Amino acid sequence: MRLFLLLLPSLLLAQAVPPPAAQPPYVLRVLALGHEPERKFFLRSDGFYDMHALNPEELPPQEIFARLPTAAPVTGSPEPERIRVGVMLNAVGEVQLPSTASVGETLILERAKVTPAKEGKPAETRYERLGEIPRTADSSSALVLLYNPSGRRTWEDVRPSIIDTSGSRVPPGSLLVMNLCAEPLEAVIAGRGGQLVSGQSALVNVATAAGAPLELRLSLLRGATPTQLVDSARAMPASRRALLIVYPVPIARNARSADFLLIPLSVDPVIPSVGKTAAR
Repeated sequence: MRLFLLLLPSLLLAQAVPPPAAQPPYVLRVLALGHEPERKFFLRSDGFYDMHALNPEELPPQEIFARLPTAAPVTGSPEPERIRVGVMLNAVGEVQLPSTASVGETLILERAKVTPAKEGKPAETRYERLGEIPRTADSSSALVLLYNPSGRRTWEDVRPSIIDTSGSRVPPGSLLVMNLCAEPLEAVIAGRGGQLVSGQSALVNVATAAGAPLELRLSLLRGATPTQLVDSARAMPASRRALLIVYPVPIARNARSADFLLIPLSVDPVIPSVGKTAAR
């Protein structure tokens, strides 16, 4: 009986400790930023023109993979479980990683390299490490930027840049602006002006409501006369947060030899903590 009385407070204390809070899914976004591949045409025998096949070296990888360092192998395979993320040129692919990944675990980014079948040997797939994303307690999403500079025609050795797109980094009502051009960028966004040197970024607070026109004036400072990229209005995305990237392009594609992308960022998912009840 005395032993039972000694254990009883410990059991009550253990029951009073709440279970660990559920982690929300982690949102992984991928953007392949670069020039479009050159299109070459030939004259067919019937007098019409047709396009040659695109050079695969001028195209970004169609997909990359994310996995945990401790990812368990797939059933029946020695390879660890990998999560596929689609890659698009000058557009964002997005996937939600399961909430099984714990905060503090690093996500490994990989690219599949396929060796064609040769001399009776089957095709072989190996995975090349591209980089990694460290997860912190306040990180809920990231953008993997695969940037292929102007004039470069192959994506073979392109390495990713990781941009934290969590709500704590890019909250609603803000615009993350990046200048990848060699020249300084002069920007006026929603009435607020400033300059960014090459490689610099800045977070701009925007009070515009979702869907409302967003004043956007961008110019590159080249000599005495600035080169204007845009002077118009764009609709603010429903999430009220976005990424604005100014980057160089071949002059054959744009006479200003630069372009920009306004990329809406969706709202990262949030799972309520265990023990809290939803508001009625």
